[in-house]
Amino acid sequence: MRKYIFVLLLYLFFVPVLNAQEKPKESYFGLGLGLQSRTFKDQLVTQSTYQGTSFFVSLQHQKIKGNTLRYFEFEGSIGSVKTDEFDRDQAGGKFQAPSVSSFWNEIEFRHLFLLSERPKGSWFLGPAAYHLLHLRIGPRWDNSQLNYEIGGGLKAEGAYRRPVRVMKKDALLQVGLQVPLVGYILRPSYSGVPDFLDINKDFLVDMFENNYVTWMGNFPRIQTSFRLDLPIASGNRMQAGYDWQFYSFQEPWTTQAAVHTFSLNFFLRAK
Repeated sequence: MRKYIFVLLLYLFFVPVLNAQEKPKESYFGLGLGLQSRTFKDQLVTQSTYQGTSFFVSLQHQKIKGNTLRYFEFEGSIGSVKTDEFDRDQAGGKFQAPSVSSFWNEIEFRHLFLLSERPKGSWFLGPAAYHLLHLRIGPRWDNSQLNYEIGGGLKAEGAYRRPVRVMKKDALLQVGLQVPLVGYILRPSYSGVPDFLDINKDFLVDMFENNYVTWMGNFPRIQTSFRLDLPIASGNRMQAGYDWQFYSFQEPWTTQAAVHTFSLNFFLRAK
């Protein structure tokens, strides 16, 4: 498996763009607002599944140059999540549902190369580098009030773009798929009452000591995206987006998260 990953890395970084034709250069700055629905279970702390919806915001820059697409994105959401298993309003519930504050942040750079271009659509492939932070603060988790995944690394992305007609306007539909290749993740080592933090150790030191090298097999973070671009006044664009991603990791105990993001983005043309 690692040999295949190495070959794919070489291809992604050194793929030549042959017979490239000169195309208009475009650059956009974007602002996105929306909602993010999140479901997660972290067995390091509890067997319960938590769910909730958060406010989502993103800042973006897109650059189309020749036969390449480049994206830089900063995304974040903040809100609270709950579990129904301890809710007094649910059948069998005996306690008040513990609310957990949740913060999600991702910084990502993607560079895609044109593979095939036809009248009905174009295919792109390229690498993507990312940094992910998923932080949960739960006062009722006793010793594990602060829980997190801090990860980053390299992904491969494939995308398909095709022109469509929407409301009598020329629009653009883009569908993408991302899979992880190699990276790192930081996870806390403490859990529950028996495993207390070492009070003589600095929190940051403890955090960075518990790090893991990850790859597709043990950190399967799959992401899909759907984008519909509509032209608006003065060469600017409006974009409706939907993203879904899922990841799981098994150290020191299994954590799983699924995220749905609905957004409306506005892009101002820079040049």
